Amino acid sequence: MDTNLRDSGIDIIGKVSIGTHIAHMFSSKDDFFHVCVPYIKAGLQNNELCLWIYSQYTNYEEVTYNLSKYIEDLDKYLKSEQLIIIPYTKWYIENNDFNEVRVNRLWNMCQRDGGSVTFVKKGVVDHCYLCVKGTGVVSHLLKKASLTIVTK
Repeated sequence: MDTNLRDSGIDIIGKVSIGTHIAHMFSSKDDFFHVCVPYIKAGLQNNELCLWIYSQYTNYEEVTYNLSKYIEDLDKYLKSEQLIIIPYTKWYIENNDFNEVRVNRLWNMCQRDGGSVTFVKKGVVDHCYLCVKGTGVVSHLLKKASLTIVTK
């Protein structure tokens, strides 16, 4: 059995290798939560550090409400910081602009070491996890692009 395969929590996808990136196009909040909640739940159940970086389209209360419908002891995961729920403005934005250096610094707080992930705050290893799972909406970070529609 390949120990690098992790349960994605998404039925149609199944198990994925550590480091896999999954993109999801959604048409409603219900659609978004329908995919993201099981994804995070699987990570919590498998001792993974889980980050939910929420956009301006939702808020902390709505995220925790949706998670609590499917995850018992949600407060335990929040208190231990195995689950971190943070607004995009505190992860991606600095001085009203996307800051790639800042984002890389934050992701580097999750350091791989011998097959596990440690979450480092203020130079101290807080927790040790098997891997990192993250979810977030980044469409608001994209630059406006022109779109040409060709019709016949």
